[in-house]
Amino acid sequence: FILPPDVPEKWEVIGQSGDEGGQGEVAIIRDKTNVNRRAAIKVYKKDTKVKRWRAHRELMALVKLKGIDNVSQLETDSDINTNVPLTEEEAVRSDRQFWTIMKYIPGITLREFIMSRLRQDGTISLPAAIKLAQQLLSIVKQIHSRGIVHRDLKHINLMVDAKEDCPIEDVQIYIIDFGLAYIETEEEIDWSRFDDAMKNYERTNLGEPLGNAYYRVPQLEAKNWNKLPDFEKYDLLFDRRSSTIDTSNVCSILFWLITNNEYVKQRDDEGLAPHHKRAANDSIIKKIKEAFQLPSSEENII
Repeated sequence: FILPPDVPEKWEVIGQSGDEGGQGEVAIIRDKTNVNRRAAIKVYKKDTKVKRWRAHRELMALVKLKGIDNVSQLETDSDINTNVPLTEEEAVRSDRQFWTIMKYIPGITLREFIMSRLRQDGTISLPAAIKLAQQLLSIVKQIHSRGIVHRDLKHINLMVDAKEDCPIEDVQIYIIDFGLAYIETEEEIDWSRFDDAMKNYERTNLGEPLGNAYYRVPQLEAKNWNKLPDFEKYDLLFDRRSSTIDTSNVCSILFWLITNNEYVKQRDDEGLAPHHKRAANDSIIKKIKEAFQLPSSEENII
């Protein structure tokens, strides 16, 4: 991992954080003048205007989220923490390699953490799963209070800081990666100032899916934009900016925590949703019986 040439010289790379993502790479860096100070730098891909636009959007989200606990924060102990321009137009038109320096969050992803804590039956307890989901909802509520919808919540975009002997339900979760976030001020962008390719993207991205291979909620599925009547286009625009996207994703994470099953599609070839599958139902019923110590004779009550 090589730092871009315009990153302040005081920083040096000491490790990489995860695999390369769709928007760029993240590395752990250290201050040469204070070896105890660490930070994370995200170096964005610059091969398309859309990716440069998303780099700007993530920066704006981080600015709005300043001071909120358990979310990514810009590094404040540095004179320069980003080279992303402050305007959308300049960001889109630039040919520079963008980067942003954020505060270092120690730990591992939620997925890695849960995989290391599975019981013999390959799951965690229902109370632990619920408490993690409750903590996540509390953080999401704070994010929404700043006019931001994350839109890409998944177990690898959640960091966990926990000691080895810390109970699962007591760990601290941190939400990272705001590259796909919706910000309330987005509608204020004057797209007429951009070239045709970018104006077309603003219109047609509503016909493309958002997010990746992790369970994609219905609000972010692809639609045949050009064939939709105007009122349905408005509804789609509203859906893709809705805070229900994040709460739906928290539900999918809770489902995974309870069943240890990951699903990509909303429906399988038989038209069944993940929570309608027999194996998932059996797992959920087992967890409820275990949590409330219900005898088998009362299974029909569930």
